[in-house]
Amino acid sequence: LFGHLKGAFTGAVENRNGLLAEADQGTLLLDEVDELPLSTQISLLGALQEGVFRPLGSNQERCSNFRLLAASNRDIADCLERGQLRSDFYHRIAHERIEVPPLRERKEDLPILAEHFLKRLSDKEGLNVFRLGADVSAKLAEYDWPGNIRELAARIESAAYRARYGKRTSIETDDLNLSAGLQTSAKAESFNEQVQRFKQRLISDALSRCNNN
Repeated sequence: LFGHLKGAFTGAVENRNGLLAEADQGTLLLDEVDELPLSTQISLLGALQEGVFRPLGSNQERCSNFRLLAASNRDIADCLERGQLRSDFYHRIAHERIEVPPLRERKEDLPILAEHFLKRLSDKEGLNVFRLGADVSAKLAEYDWPGNIRELAARIESAAYRARYGKRTSIETDDLNLSAGLQTSAKAESFNEQVQRFKQRLISDALSRCNNN
């Protein structure tokens, strides 16, 4: 975040700008802001309040004027209560809050997001799979998506490869392989159980794409 000077620590062989300097007159995004160490939150709070910071190993302050965006997939109130997020730091950065509901609460977005992930994959990998089949949107809406956006992206990627192996240009419902998820989503699973099930599904899909190699 703050950068360092040459010789500031072992291995610092050259001066390096930190993200605060690089973001000057631009935007700095702190993803998973609740994972920032408390010591970093304190240092960053000072930089945000004063608009200046000091690179590691330097006695001189530098200025940076940037827009800050912070994101978290955790319950902020819980993070504050457990001390994972400092209240003074949070109130300094939380001038405006945008709550993004989980996918299960906005299923009308599923086809749009699925088509976006499919186009991005097709452009990147050159897959000749371009569209969703007629019944795919309805199938997507039947599932609660405990893994949210990352799970949807992984499902679409896996389905696109299955469609390609089947020499089809569109994803069909069988390509999604959602039957196992539909059977278990109704159970009262803990968050950790959902994460483990999601990981196992990703591994299984990866093995299938690589012929178990």
